[in-house]
Amino acid sequence: MSLRTVRRLNGSHEHLPLMADCERGLGRPERAIALSREPEASLLSAEGKLELEIVVAGARIDMGDGDAALVSLGRLETRDETVAVRIASARVEALKSLGRHDEAEALEATLPVPEPVEDPWADEITLYDVAELELESDIDDLDEWDEDDDLDEGAGPDEDAVEDDDAAATADPEDAPSADDVHDLAEAESEEGRA
Repeated sequence: MSLRTVRRLNGSHEHLPLMADCERGLGRPERAIALSREPEASLLSAEGKLELEIVVAGARIDMGDGDAALVSLGRLETRDETVAVRIASARVEALKSLGRHDEAEALEATLPVPEPVEDPWADEITLYDVAELELESDIDDLDEWDEDDDLDEGAGPDEDAVEDDDAAATADPEDAPSADDVHDLAEAESEEGRA
């Protein structure tokens, strides 16, 4: 379900900053700015308004207007440290877009270094890993198998059974029992079992 549909169904405008950011991500910064000018934008919470202004500043940078982005970011004030860092990061991008790299680097040096995000699946064993381990185990078993050792230890086919199979294969077909003989033999064995 799209954010526009959610907005239409519940009448909430809290998703405006996210909608504007999506428009920007789709390469439509002018639509992001248009969303920020809708009357409902004035109904956002203080936090929502800040989020929307950060997105709009990014949209202005995308459109090549880094000066306007710096002006709008300079007006933003917050006591929330996380949001303040995001505003400063947006200022860094605006400065870079204007070619003011020394100022951007100086500001960037004051920002906290983000902690590396741990992969929640790093220690998990997936089905793919299990299948791969089983395959490696099967290959190791094949590598260790020595055909001569198995035959010497009697693990191979029974020699008497092989000779019987050879004899049956070379026997005269006329000596083989007929279908009627086999049927009669099966009936006799069945009657013995009942008795």
